[in-house]
Amino acid sequence: MLRAVEHGLRFYHLPLLLYAWRSHRAATSNDIRSFDRRSTPNGRSLISTAKGIQAYLDRHAIQATLTDDAFCWYRVKYALPERSEEVAIIIPFKDHAPYLQRLLESLKKTTPDNFVVYLVDNRSEQAETKSYLASLALGPHGRLRLLTFDEPFNYARLHNWRLLKFLMSCWCL
Repeated sequence: MLRAVEHGLRFYHLPLLLYAWRSHRAATSNDIRSFDRRSTPNGRSLISTAKGIQAYLDRHAIQATLTDDAFCWYRVKYALPERSEEVAIIIPFKDHAPYLQRLLESLKKTTPDNFVVYLVDNRSEQAETKSYLASLALGPHGRLRLLTFDEPFNYARLHNWRLLKFLMSCWCL
């Protein structure tokens, strides 16, 4: 399938049931966690599948490792670049300071730390929220940046507005 996709195969939805997975005692699908995949007849096909996926990764020079996680599917774990570009995390919010605080605390555990958090305040009114924001180290060049969005709530607009402001700041430099 991977080779076919590489050569332009396209998938389409067919509104029909074309295959129903067998379920009997000897079938792989009976209990995928309880058998030794390598020693069953289906084990050979699973090994071949892994080789096929690895060959695809090699052909495309994709830096990744393949794991099987003890199930009948595979997981591709992509290698992270040595140095990646800065990542922008956009967090739109309105009040709910405890949620915002918990989210920001969890980001302290994130590695790598090459990110900037844009807090987009959408008309917060609670004193607790304003107090929490005042306690943060906010600034135009720090890791946390506060933007005020004074329009009715629109999730997509909040994100697009932030992107537009970012692009305008790049053009103005």
